[in-house]
Amino acid sequence: MTGTRDDAELLVFRFFTEVGIIDQLATTALERMLPKGITSAQFAILNHFVRLDLDVRSPAELADVMQVTRATMSSTLKRMEMHGLIRVEQDPEDGRAKLVRLSQKGRDVREACVSKAGALASPMLKTHDQAQLIELTESLHEIRQALERLR
Repeated sequence: MTGTRDDAELLVFRFFTEVGIIDQLATTALERMLPKGITSAQFAILNHFVRLDLDVRSPAELADVMQVTRATMSSTLKRMEMHGLIRVEQDPEDGRAKLVRLSQKGRDVREACVSKAGALASPMLKTHDQAQLIELTESLHEIRQALERLR
C-alpha cells in the first residue's frame, strides 16, 4: 500500500525536523569540545578546507559555501586570523581581492577537535553498528547533494 502525497510531505517534514534537532544537538556537543575562543562557525571553515583538501579560497567563496553574508564571513575570518588559524593574503592576480589560506595551527586545531569528537562515537554505536552508520551517512550525502543542486 502506498501513501498519499500528504503522507510523503509529512514524512519529509518529519525527516528535516529530526535533522534540524540532530544539528542543534551535535553543534552543542561540538562547541563543548572546541578550544576557548573557537566557534562552531570557525570550525566549519577549518573543516571545509581540510575535508575538501583546499589550499585557498576567497572570502566570497567561503561566504557562499557557508551561506552567510560577506560581512559575517569577513568578521569571522578576522577573528580566525587573530587566533592564527588562517592567513588572509592579497590575491596576486587582483590586488583588490583577498585569499584565505588555512594555517598549520588551523589544521592542528581542526584535527584535535575531530579527535575529541570521537567521544560521540560511543553513544552512536550503542544504537547503530558501523555498517548502519555508513549506510545512513551515504543516504545523507545523497540528500545533501540534491539540496545543493537547488541552491
